[in-house]
Amino acid sequence: MHEFPNLEIQRARSLRDTLSDFDPPLAAILLEEAAVGSLSEEQRVLLDAHRDRVVALVVESAHTTSDITDHLVTNNLVRSVLPMNLRLETWLLALRLLLRGGEFAPISFARSQLDRARQKNVDTSNGERNAPASISVLTERELQVLQMVSTGCPNRVIAERFNLSEHTIKVHVHNIIRKLRARNRTAAAALYLESIGKPVEDAGAPASPVGEQA
Repeated sequence: MHEFPNLEIQRARSLRDTLSDFDPPLAAILLEEAAVGSLSEEQRVLLDAHRDRVVALVVESAHTTSDITDHLVTNNLVRSVLPMNLRLETWLLALRLLLRGGEFAPISFARSQLDRARQKNVDTSNGERNAPASISVLTERELQVLQMVSTGCPNRVIAERFNLSEHTIKVHVHNIIRKLRARNRTAAAALYLESIGKPVEDAGAPASPVGEQA
């Protein structure tokens, strides 16, 4: 790219290829929304582990709203949003800002996200059941994993249940503990049991110690 003569630009066909080990390591990653939409669960976990290097999500329009975009933005997995329908000069200036550590998102995109959030609140007020505040930060899969952790299941058993690798489950448990600001998996399991109104002592006998290392 002649606008950035001192940078080496690499294009990957998948997120897994993008986050592979490069020598030297990639300084910044631009994610295309279309590529994100086809991610497997393991690739989503991989994205979470590399969030510091993902500087922007490239979307078709500033008015883009989707579950994928909402998930990436609200979970801080991207620092900025770059719509492709910006004027070229504006797009390049925004990219320069990102490469210098800044953040960028058009106000029209912010409005779209705000409208989407308001609509979700309206839907909730019309009768949708809210997740308990203490665990509402978790994804659906993380809740499923935490439920099994609360019954004493080790990572190996949880991995077999969801047909995932044990490493992926370990990363899920790590993210659960981080999001809940729990000391360990035992504390995270206790928060889950409290959130569903079940005393911790009523939990089923563990297949292995709940305090297993994440």
